[in-house]
Amino acid sequence: MSAQDLPSEAGKSVKSHSAQKPTVSMTLTFDRRTSELLDNLKEAFGASSKTEVIRKAIALLDIAREAREGGGSIKMEDANGVDHKILL
Repeated sequence: MSAQDLPSEAGKSVKSHSAQKPTVSMTLTFDRRTSELLDNLKEAFGASSKTEVIRKAIALLDIAREAREGGGSIKMEDANGVDHKILL
């Protein structure tokens, strides 16, 4: 599942943009630290917006959910080649 394929919530208004899939408008409130983190991630990954960062984060979390439900896990390898299991 990609971030753009995320289901909409019941009761939310769905908008359609000409070349894009329907979208749902939401308002989110973050503390200053989280907002700065979103800005840093936006720059680090070359994302066009904070919304894109959030979409990618949700898609990544969904991959982790699928792995966990299938009995798997998520691991990351550090610069020294050491695997670290990510617990969610």
